[in-house]
Amino acid sequence: IVESLESRSGRNHVNEDYSLLLRGFLRFNIYSGLLCCERPVTMASKSTMNLWEATASGFKRYFDFKGRATRSEFWYFLLFFILAYVVVWLIDHLFLPPILNLKDLPFGDLLPGGYVDNYVGITVLLFRPIMAIPTLSVTVRRLHDVGKSVWWCCLWIFPVPLVGWIWLLPWLARPSKDD
Repeated sequence: IVESLESRSGRNHVNEDYSLLLRGFLRFNIYSGLLCCERPVTMASKSTMNLWEATASGFKRYFDFKGRATRSEFWYFLLFFILAYVVVWLIDHLFLPPILNLKDLPFGDLLPGGYVDNYVGITVLLFRPIMAIPTLSVTVRRLHDVGKSVWWCCLWIFPVPLVGWIWLLPWLARPSKDD
């Protein structure tokens, strides 16, 4: 397609940056199965995402533990997770009866949700496992992006959740590490 555009314009070459951008845009649309009617991806939008793009990327790459996640992709997905959790918790707390006391579970004293609200209903219990895998995968991709081992994501839950978070969050906030 790029060669066709070059020959129609009467030029023997196209600006190299424009050509690379157009080739990347066409490759993205071919791989994603979309038609070429979307706006082209600019260099700035490759490194930053908005809330909806990051959320869509997190769910599209549900089981993708390879590759990288930019800071904006990770933090916007985490923001979506927190906002969705608040909505689910409000529905659970206001409209549904609690069915479980988190403190009654084995190691229930170590569960972060137990610090805020011990009693949970069915929506919170369904939300947590559904969101566990995409949250873990975006965290693993973010750790790849900053050059850390995947095993550091265990700090979300071990040894004590809040202590692990203090150690892990500065790494997740770092800029991308170039190879």
